[in-house]
Formats: sequence, C-alpha cells, structure tokens
Amino acid sequence: MTAVEAAAVAGVLTERERTLLTAVQTIGGTWGSSRADRLFAALSIPRGRTSHQVRMDLARLCELGFLVLVDPRHTDRIYRLNCQMGDER
Repeated sequence: MTAVEAAAVAGVLTERERTLLTAVQTIGGTWGSSRADRLFAALSIPRGRTSHQVRMDLARLCELGFLVLVDPRHTDRIYRLNCQMGDER
C-alpha cells in the first residue's frame, strides 16, 4: 500500500477495520467472522458494540473494495483480500 493509499484508508476506516485489514494483508488467506474475532481477542481488542461487530467490519471492508466475498451462496460470509487493490496475494 502506498503512502497515499494508507492516508486515504486512515481517513475512511475505523481503528478496528484498519487492524483487520492489516492482518488480512499480512497473513493472507480467507477470513470469516470467527477468524477475525480470534484475531481481536488475541490483540485484546474489544468485540465492539454488538456480537455482530466483526461481521460488520468484514462487510464494510468488502463494501469499500478491500476484500471480496469468496462464495456469496454460502451461508457463512468468507472473504479474501481483493488482489485488484494492489496486493499480489
């Protein structure tokens, strides 16, 4: 991510969303709410206002184009990094 992209992201994303996006970019792979929730627990980041906060974080990153939904027909929402956003994973 370039400095300009990082600055734009900093203005749009919450701290939780930035942390999650950084983890997805660094670790790679597919991410669902349980994996993201374990990440936040390991980092001692509060779950948020509701138990659905992690799902909302993932959905927002998808809405902004950072993540893509792997299989929209599946009942679990599983995401991966959007390679069109400049990352080669």
